[in-house]
This record gives sequence, C-alpha cells and structure tokens, in this order.
Amino acid sequence: MRLRLLPLCMVIVGLTGCTTAYKPVEPFPEKNLTQNHDRVHKMHRASSVQLYTDPADLINKPFRDLGEVSGEDCQASIQNSPANLSIARKRMQLKAATLKANAILVHQCEVITTNSVCYREAVCQGSALKVTQ
Repeated sequence: MRLRLLPLCMVIVGLTGCTTAYKPVEPFPEKNLTQNHDRVHKMHRASSVQLYTDPADLINKPFRDLGEVSGEDCQASIQNSPANLSIARKRMQLKAATLKANAILVHQCEVITTNSVCYREAVCQGSALKVTQ
C-alpha cells in the first residue's frame, strides 16, 4: 500500500511545484524599449558633437564658448576592465550635447592613477562650443 501511495504523492508535489513557479514573461516590456530608445538617442547626440584637438582648426569659424565639460571612466580595481579614453571622450560629448553644443575643443585626455577612488581613471576635459557655419 505504501509503495503505491509514494508515486502518487510525488506526482502531486511535482505538479504543485510547477504551477507555483510559473511567471508569464512580457513579450516586449515597455521599460526596455524606452531604455534602448534613450540609449540610442544619447549616442546619436554624442556623435553629433565634433571634437577639435587643434585650436587652429577653429580659425575663421565663428563660435560661442558654452563652458567647460569633462568625461571620466573609472577602473575601480585591478580586476576591473581598464579605464578607457574613448568612453571618457563619449561621456564628455554627452555632457556637451546637453549644453546644446555641436563641438568640443579638447584640452586634454589622459589616464591618471592618483585618484583615491579609482585604481586608474581616464579623464578628458575640454570646452563645449556652439560653432556656426
């Protein structure tokens, strides 16, 4: 009698476990769509900000200085991925885009190790500019 009852109990417990663990998944969560749209929009804004490394390139181009901007990428510890100058430049471009700038005169981009928070940090600094053609 006990041997017949054991498989029946196992089937009942198994079916109960399956029904409580089921969670339907949304096919296209609205949150992910808006996050992806924002990310693509930010990348487009950043790429529309041109970088100038030589002040001579701005001769005969009227522009207005909108202020200083900077971008950083931190390598928190030696185990993390290295600090990346291209990420620091992209973040600087994003900040300039929020100021409605279309160009940056880059003052410096370098990797530093003197920061107490980061093992290494990539830092870019420049002036956000509104260049008129």
